[in-house]
Amino acid sequence: MNIALDLGSTAFRTLRRDGSKLVARQLPTLYLSIPQNTPASRLIARAGITPLQTDGFDIITGQDALEIAEFLQTPLSTFLAEGRVPENDPIARQLIATSLDALIPTLDDEPGLCVLALPGRHVDLSVNPELNYFTQVIGLKNYQLLPLHASLALGLAELGDTSFTGLALTMGASCCELSVIRYGVEVAYASISRGGFWLEEELAQTASQFSYTRDGKKYLDVLEMHRWIQSDDASLKRPKSDMNKILAERFQSLMTYLIEEMTQQLSAQKHALAGLHESIPLVIGGGLSQLDGAHQVFEKRLGNSLGSVGISQLRLVSQNTWTICRGCLIHAELEANYHNSLSAA
Repeated sequence: MNIALDLGSTAFRTLRRDGSKLVARQLPTLYLSIPQNTPASRLIARAGITPLQTDGFDIITGQDALEIAEFLQTPLSTFLAEGRVPENDPIARQLIATSLDALIPTLDDEPGLCVLALPGRHVDLSVNPELNYFTQVIGLKNYQLLPLHASLALGLAELGDTSFTGLALTMGASCCELSVIRYGVEVAYASISRGGFWLEEELAQTASQFSYTRDGKKYLDVLEMHRWIQSDDASLKRPKSDMNKILAERFQSLMTYLIEEMTQQLSAQKHALAGLHESIPLVIGGGLSQLDGAHQVFEKRLGNSLGSVGISQLRLVSQNTWTICRGCLIHAELEANYHNSLSAA
């Protein structure tokens, strides 16, 4: 059996075949940890919320965590901060392992293939320090692990009608990734460790959006900015308000940084664009891509960065939830078919 695993910064998701059906599962990765036997933990119990319990802490995840964090004025955490497995956070490491155990069924007979999309920072995924951790955890479920850039998975999910050829951009919570894809093969890749979380922090810093915990500790309150960016008030088109002007400036710098990284990769791989048509489609996905005007800003910043290769069509993925998983599952099926054909020969 093959399974797709998307380790996003806000949720872990899996997708697999079960006969003629597709089985999709997900767990949120934003969480709140509260010491047990405290007024806050008793308040949660009275609210009828059943937390996870580990090492003397009550753990609340998902929408409950967002609402309680605001009420208690307590900052949230995520399983994979900046796409990394935290070394000194035993709670997060335990939550990661528990979540994967719940999401991935154990295989008793032949080993399966798990295609994994991990928030990117490495052109060569084999040197990603998180890979050893996930290889061990997922190996216990009897799967061979195959890592994939999220942007390549996006392209595989959305570029089937162009023979899996085009440009794919993901604007995620912890990073932005850009892949040049030719017939399903990633020929160039760039990423930056900045995304929605960074943008929210930048806006909160600019607006001096600070709050204090109940014990008087000062922290940057990004929840208000998170809601504002998702609202209709946030726009990159002809920004008029001061906050929208700051948003546009930060977003433009984000896209410029990413394109500069891609330009460096292309200059180091001079033949990466060889064989591509004069124009290829561009597909854009991820939470930040839903910002009003985001794709226009990227297309303008991209300019002539691809040399003689232009953009024939821009495709904005409006339903992002399972797109990366679909691309991972497509890659798993292609790999399985390839190995089956080799065995038959």
